[in-house]
Amino acid sequence: MIHNRTLWKAAQTLVLSASVILFASITVKAQTIQEQIDAAVQREMTAQNIPGLALAIVKNGTIAFSKGYGLADRERNIAMTPATRFQIASTSKAVTAVAVMQLVEEGRIALADDINKFLPFPVRNPMFADRPITVEMVLAHTSSINDGPTLFNLVVPGDSPISLADLISRSLQPTGNLYDQAATFATRAPGTEFRYTNMNTALLGYIVERVAGRPFNVQCNERIFTPLCMNASRWFLSELDSSNVARPYRKSGMTLTPRPHTGFPDYPDGQLRSTVLDLSKFLWAFINGGVPFAGARMLRSETISTMTRVRFAGSEMGLHLFSDDLDGTITWGHGGSLEDAGSDLQFSVGDSIGVSILANTDVRITSLRNAIMRLARELPVNPRNPVQCILATSVRSQASIDAASIEISPNPTADVLRVNCSEKNVSVRLVDVLGNIVFQQENVSTPLHISLAELVQGSYYLVISREGSVVATKYVVKM
Repeated sequence: MIHNRTLWKAAQTLVLSASVILFASITVKAQTIQEQIDAAVQREMTAQNIPGLALAIVKNGTIAFSKGYGLADRERNIAMTPATRFQIASTSKAVTAVAVMQLVEEGRIALADDINKFLPFPVRNPMFADRPITVEMVLAHTSSINDGPTLFNLVVPGDSPISLADLISRSLQPTGNLYDQAATFATRAPGTEFRYTNMNTALLGYIVERVAGRPFNVQCNERIFTPLCMNASRWFLSELDSSNVARPYRKSGMTLTPRPHTGFPDYPDGQLRSTVLDLSKFLWAFINGGVPFAGARMLRSETISTMTRVRFAGSEMGLHLFSDDLDGTITWGHGGSLEDAGSDLQFSVGDSIGVSILANTDVRITSLRNAIMRLARELPVNPRNPVQCILATSVRSQASIDAASIEISPNPTADVLRVNCSEKNVSVRLVDVLGNIVFQQENVSTPLHISLAELVQGSYYLVISREGSVVATKYVVKM
């Protein structure tokens, strides 16, 4: 008996030890993957002289990894975080495509429709006047509509004073003063040649305006950003608090020159400001059959299947999404590049992985994105951070209140945050950069004292809401 009991206890010890070793190896492996991600990012930042970059990985419905690197604003020494907004350049085109396809789902647009069905003036390639240009051709960049030599001369500091409707009218009508300047036509017939252009996307945005009967940005706010809780994403600087938009930098060798926030009339092709956390919701909707989280839908799964099919032989283009082959797995997404911004958005349905990368200068990002996609395959999911409809926002609205009416002190703070708000009947919550609520109180009477003693050091947001709508936010630093 004694001998058997001894063997049994020895066996228990062996199993326990093996379990500890296995658990430890899994933990070390996870840490090693995160360290490899950090190392890959740092190598690219050094090699390409990138001032700041943010990265998020969504996997199996969770934010498996998110991090900011470097500085959002070097002159003000503001650190980059996953909640920092960037201008996302041509990655914006994926959002414009979704806006179009939502109207296709509603039967208000058909891919085979002649675009002239939706325009107040006819648009034809003058060399092929009898050849209709279809919505599908514009989405697949085979419309024969090209960018003109002066299109990029229309970039201005702040939001452009030229409306999208005005741009399209002046660029695509033969009588317009930007005809053959902001836009030109190819010498190949519509539908016979793939050529990626910005004017295709600008035209799609205008078609959405015409069909929806309201400005393109408003349509996106109400049909995409609000349902997906992409609360930090907006097309115009006038719609958001620009203090949380990463400062753009132009590179010249190793010199970085700060640039103003800019705008352009063809804005559906590249002007969106967003965060890697917001784009994680957008990515997960593509991966998860159009549903980012319970109670929301971006598109139907069959619509996503339609978008993710190469449309023209020799191209990698579906409907405004590019395909790629990563070690035998097909991925889809869209990248973007301006002289002072770089971005990439890529997802793999087979791996249940999506990656968003944003930088505040021009970068060659494909190799980094592919490296991160490979590492993400080994990254554990993070059930504590599911993709969900909770995130601080500083988007302006008619319901917004003056931020000066909210006093917080001290900030930075170590233990207690004092909040004083002149507004009545508001709710107050404190969230971390992933949107997780760490404090919440309804019908606040101030002054309010919030204990931060149990919170880790880092960045948080104080969110003030009225009747369920966010009306103001304040940035908080826990020391």
